[in-house]
Amino acid sequence: MAAHRTYRERLEAAWLSIVDPQVGAVDNAYGAVRHDRVAAQERRLVTTSLASMAGPSSWAPVAGSPEPSATRCHGVMGYDTDAALLGQLAPYVVDGLAGGEVCVVIATAPHLAGLRRRLAIGGFADTEGRLVCLDADALLSAFVVDGWPDSELFDVHVGDVVRGHVRGDCGLRVFGELVGQLVAADNVPAALHLEKLWDGLQLQMRFPLLCGYPSAALAGLEEETAARVFARHTHRASA
Repeated sequence: MAAHRTYRERLEAAWLSIVDPQVGAVDNAYGAVRHDRVAAQERRLVTTSLASMAGPSSWAPVAGSPEPSATRCHGVMGYDTDAALLGQLAPYVVDGLAGGEVCVVIATAPHLAGLRRRLAIGGFADTEGRLVCLDADALLSAFVVDGWPDSELFDVHVGDVVRGHVRGDCGLRVFGELVGQLVAADNVPAALHLEKLWDGLQLQMRFPLLCGYPSAALAGLEEETAARVFARHTHRASA
């Protein structure tokens, strides 16, 4: 009997030597997942709290604007570098996502990729389909004909897309660097006309719009022309 118990004990010891590492590995894996989730939640809370200071409510009215009020938020921001652009764009988007809004972002491919990376780092890897990314260069080629924005094509390629993402009581906000691209290409008249088309779309749907302009392109404009560009906006986004 003693020999039998010894043999059984040996079997149990051998079995535990196999099972215990596996159980420990599974526990460690679950622990790592839980840790990652907690860390992501913490990053999301910090990102959200900081983003609340970048929303339309924080924008300053543009002096001389025809509507320097919250009735129509048409913001403008200048940026020196890609990092500076993303530093303003990501909080603007996070503020919308945290508030349950749909965010339509029209930007260049590198800027869209950078935005997605920043959102993931900030705990917003899953945006539940409320982030709509559109390539600015592709859109410009779709509705700008002979260097001039066609209003009907703009309504098809931009207006219909924006309207198509309205979800009941869900809010909507938009960022675009289409106008900035036109100014950078030294086509200011087309940019000003495009701003008017955006105004018309805003009057239909009442959503905040933030336009991004490269600072270098704005600096190259004559003072009167630059003033006309800023006057097309109601607010200046805080840096």
